Amino acid sequence: MSNIMIKRLMLVALLVAIEVALSRFLFFELSTLRFGFEFLPIALVGMLFGPIWAASAGVAADILGYAMLPAIPYFPGFTAASLLAGAIYGMLLHNKDSWICTIAAVGIVCLPLSLGLEALWLHMTAGANFFADLQERISRCLIIVPIQIIVTRCMSYFVHLRISEVNPSV
Repeated sequence: MSNIMIKRLMLVALLVAIEVALSRFLFFELSTLRFGFEFLPIALVGMLFGPIWAASAGVAADILGYAMLPAIPYFPGFTAASLLAGAIYGMLLHNKDSWICTIAAVGIVCLPLSLGLEALWLHMTAGANFFADLQERISRCLIIVPIQIIVTRCMSYFVHLRISEVNPSV
């Protein structure tokens, strides 16, 4: 295994650990709405290494997070949503530095995945009221999507700036 591959694997593992810490321990909770920045490490993996690495990091983070702090019985649907989120971030943010790609990535991850699939998975596993949960998630998305877009875009700008400093031909 080459040194570059080892460095890549170590960086992805570090970002997975950061994602687990952000999603399980470092978040804000207002009433029943939970806000956090757990999307950042997976989005960063997607920006740097593409959809396969980001999808793998999403799966690893979901499984490790569940193993560390199980809140409900394990359900593979949440892992599938994490896989899809990583793949979307990787497809739309890897080697792309535009507002449109950032808006599309955050919008697709929040709307179909967070609003639709995760609400459905909670309904199936925990017996949560689907429509009540959907209303709360819509409120959350209205608040968090603009913040995620701005934070992801800023991070993308600095990542691409740093890459261009290290390798001016890119």
